[in-house]
Amino acid sequence: MPRNAHPFLLVLISSVLLVACSQEAVREVNLEPGNKRPLYKIQVADADEVAILQEKMSGLEVQRMEGSNLYFTVQSKNLLDSLRNFGYTLEPADPYQVFAKVVKVSKRGEEAELLKSGVQIINREEKFWIVRGNLTQLQLLRARGYSLSDLDTEVRPREVEIQVKAPDDVQRVANLGVDIFTTKGTRERGLVISGAAFDYQIDSLRAMGFTVSAKPYPGK
Repeated sequence: MPRNAHPFLLVLISSVLLVACSQEAVREVNLEPGNKRPLYKIQVADADEVAILQEKMSGLEVQRMEGSNLYFTVQSKNLLDSLRNFGYTLEPADPYQVFAKVVKVSKRGEEAELLKSGVQIINREEKFWIVRGNLTQLQLLRARGYSLSDLDTEVRPREVEIQVKAPDDVQRVANLGVDIFTTKGTRERGLVISGAAFDYQIDSLRAMGFTVSAKPYPGK
């Protein structure tokens, strides 16, 4: 760039570069499956069965296990015949429905519109949502004009206090995956659970009729 460039020109060029960098950051969210091989699904009993399969069948690459569903790719199609010979029923799986990501979505409009895509809100921040969705759902958000970006910090749960009435309720809270620190009994409030929970867990707790108070994140 010429040394005697006009200051206004320098400001204009800097603005264009900032916009370009911002757009590039948005494009960095990769919504394509990491593995281009066909994805298959079989039913398995547990992780031990998966370990045995991997030991016996070199080239079977586990991609994800969800409940009794094992999603995998193979290096050779001969392995598919071997699995059938072992009595497994193979089903093709859509990687865009199977693989998921957690991303930031800039806030725009009402939350209800965002949820129509099927994504799950992990946390609500001042200027963006942190959501989890499969690749199809996230592509739908992008097509609807939402701005998606990769996480730049670890997603943190909020410190919470949860009021419950009976000891059985403590187990119901634990079943939601809430991190429980302590449980204390009080005359006025029954049982009070101190712990940490993400916003989607807080939503579920309130829907179950529990009273939840959540502290803001440190520094906010």
